[in-house]
Amino acid sequence: MRTRACWTAFLAFVGVAWAAGPPYAITNAKIVISPEKIIANGTILLRDGRIQAVGEGLGVPADARIYDAKGQTVYPGLIDAQTHY
Repeated sequence: MRTRACWTAFLAFVGVAWAAGPPYAITNAKIVISPEKIIANGTILLRDGRIQAVGEGLGVPADARIYDAKGQTVYPGLIDAQTHY
């Protein structure tokens, strides 16, 4: 549970802090797109503070900073899922 919270915080930080920096790649992660679609060994490529690509076997740019997420799971960011108006 703590690892999941750390990755969620990391992805939020990447989006804000590195908006105009070099590309980043999170590699070797189990990526949960939806309950029916899971990428077992995927890559998330971030460029200019946005997710550019998600998938398996993606090419990582030579100038990208690479974070190896082997053994980690990445979930989509769910913001304020329990809101009442």
